[in-house]
Amino acid sequence: MKTSTPHDAIAWMALVLSGGYIFAGCIPTIIGWVYDISNNYKFSLWDYSCYVYFCLLFPSALEPNKNKKTNSYILMTGKKKNKDIVNILTSGRLLM
Repeated sequence: MKTSTPHDAIAWMALVLSGGYIFAGCIPTIIGWVYDISNNYKFSLWDYSCYVYFCLLFPSALEPNKNKKTNSYILMTGKKKNKDIVNILTSGRLLM
């Protein structure tokens, strides 16, 4: 998602992080609930392995477009000099 102002970027980041924390906080509760019902760890371990599989699979679907060159790619790879990265951060040209 591309945002036009820093405030929009912060709001978007807060939404995504809060959703992730809520989702991550529910997993131990669900695994404990399944253990209480089944009285063994077999189903709880299957739940946990499905959760790990989902976490590994889902981000791969969100891969950025490799044909589009953005400044965020430069920041992640560090292929430019540090001075250029600082200029990108301070100028607000970071694309999300």
